[in-house]
This record gives sequence, C-alpha cells and structure tokens, in this order.
Amino acid sequence: MTFSLSEDQGNLSGTGNLSGSGVPTCSPTVSGTHQGQAVNLVITCQGIQPLDYAGNVNGSYSSMRGLMSGSGFVGFTMEFLK
Repeated sequence: MTFSLSEDQGNLSGTGNLSGSGVPTCSPTVSGTHQGQAVNLVITCQGIQPLDYAGNVNGSYSSMRGLMSGSGFVGFTMEFLK
C-alpha cells in the first residue's frame, strides 16, 4: 500500500495504490486527522471494507506506526515510511 497525504489545519486527505496477494488492486482514498504526533486515518477502497488506522508519527516525521483494523485486520501493527 502506498499513498500520498496532504494536510490542511490537521485534516489529512490523499489517494494511493493498494495491491497484493488476497486483496483487489484499487486506488484508495485516505482521510483523517492529526493532532501533535497522533494520526487517525480511514482508508476506503472499492471492493473492501474501510480500514481504520490509529498511530503516531515519529519525532522526525519520517514514519508512522500504529494499529490497523477492518476488512479482516484486527489490531494489525502497520508502519508507514516516508
């Protein structure tokens, strides 16, 4: 999964690409919020249930690590790298 995010006063939005074994290839939309280092995202993509992600950005803003739930994921740890 890859995506690009933009921010406007703590509101996040973006689009990306999702592909892999067992999931349909699609172009997800991403929306969410961030306050300080806390990030909450909802990733929606045709053909799968929405994915919820709650995590934190590291101090240098080069990665974020958190838990993903939805569409078969239950408390799945996911790290996104810049």
